[in-house]
Amino acid sequence: MFKFPTNIFAGDLSDKNSAVLVSGVSKDTIVSSTLCKVKSSLSFLVGVSLLSVSLLLVGCGGSGDEDEGVDNVVVEPTTPPPPPPVVEKGYYSVVFYDKDLNYLGFEQVLEGSNANITDIRKKLELGGSLWYAAGGSTNVAYNENYPINGNVNLYAVAGVAEINTQAKLYAIVNNPAGKYILTSDIELSIDAASGWEPISIFKGILSGGASHHVINGLWTNRNTANVGLFGVLDGAQVKNLGVVLLQGRGIRGGQYTGGIAGRLINTSHISDSYVIGDVSGDISSSIGGDRIGGIAGRIESGSKVTGSYSAGSVKGYERVGGLVGQMLNNCEISNSYSTADVEATGYYAGGILGAFEVLDPNSKLFNTYARGRIKANGEFGGIVGWAYGEVISNVAINPSVKHNNNALLGNRVIGYADVVFTTFKNNLAFEGMTGRNDEVGNFIRSNVERNHGISKSDDALKKMTTYEAIGWNFTRIWSIDEKIDYPRLKWER
Repeated sequence: MFKFPTNIFAGDLSDKNSAVLVSGVSKDTIVSSTLCKVKSSLSFLVGVSLLSVSLLLVGCGGSGDEDEGVDNVVVEPTTPPPPPPVVEKGYYSVVFYDKDLNYLGFEQVLEGSNANITDIRKKLELGGSLWYAAGGSTNVAYNENYPINGNVNLYAVAGVAEINTQAKLYAIVNNPAGKYILTSDIELSIDAASGWEPISIFKGILSGGASHHVINGLWTNRNTANVGLFGVLDGAQVKNLGVVLLQGRGIRGGQYTGGIAGRLINTSHISDSYVIGDVSGDISSSIGGDRIGGIAGRIESGSKVTGSYSAGSVKGYERVGGLVGQMLNNCEISNSYSTADVEATGYYAGGILGAFEVLDPNSKLFNTYARGRIKANGEFGGIVGWAYGEVISNVAINPSVKHNNNALLGNRVIGYADVVFTTFKNNLAFEGMTGRNDEVGNFIRSNVERNHGISKSDDALKKMTTYEAIGWNFTRIWSIDEKIDYPRLKWER
């Protein structure tokens, strides 16, 4: 962590819009926020050595949330940054640092103009192949044009390989622990009889960039375990990625099958990503059709799926979920949704999650919603089929949740919940959802709070206040076109 000296080198501290260099102050007094416009006239304290400077903050006001902007810094810069750049009126500054927070230079850019970060980088003769922004109006990926409407700090990530072709995508197998970024959408053309061969194990980082670039046309048809774009994510990160499956084929695999990965292990994380299309396993066998999910077949050992969604259909024998088939051991699914129809010819089906692992009270499922139709033979619900951990503030908007043979089984939110090991709170459900005989409300309804959820009208489910009342964040995570649509993730818009 930073060790602050006792000096302060700052702009006019009475003006919250001034550029500020701070050292010798308590970490608690530093406010991270959206970067604000640098004033062209600054008053500075004098007689202070620049060697005492530890952190550059460009602005501390603006309209952003308190927790947006520059993250808490834990790396001591090896070279002190200069004073904040003074730019002309009507301009903003683009300030460059390397991954260790060493100052590299700045360029002033006309307010509202499109700045090509590549050109600026070359002009300053800077290295690094990927840049990301802290603060400013948007995150910035290398080689992207975007309007500059605020000061932007750009930090370099070294050693990132750029992917813009199918061949480069599959070349990940040669360095499965590397860092990768898609610099364009990729159209797959797969000639093999069994389709895409999953990248068996991935331990690195794959980003779709600020534009959420898309892999189009993915399909595979295999009877093996661990099937998806990747077989297994092992301590890996996949972020900002879109995957659109080939229509009419999709992904078909054995045990542990998902749109992005068959399994996530060792704190892997899929975030701000999506899968559109059909994912399936063997519907006649628990051996080949178990743990099937729209995004991942199973997540385990501290892994997460956050800020993501799926659409299409998901089918298998058991443990079948719109996002994830099964999760266990301190895992999390949050701030995500699925519109996929889900069907299990056996047991355990849910619009978001097929099943928690038995006796795993430490996994969490919260702030999600599902809108697909659910069918199974037992233990099925609009959100989750079999629950053991925390199921909090989820919303089942499914039109129907029913048994394959029309038996009186299933519930609107949770199919089965262990009363000792499951925590349930603030779960809602569409009041018009149909069950047995396609009748509204024809469910087991063993416990309203635990299984059935609190009833809400369709109108209420298209209002922000309904979700804010159960703790959803519409400042940073969600957005909604009220009276027209259900919530969407902010990055989608």
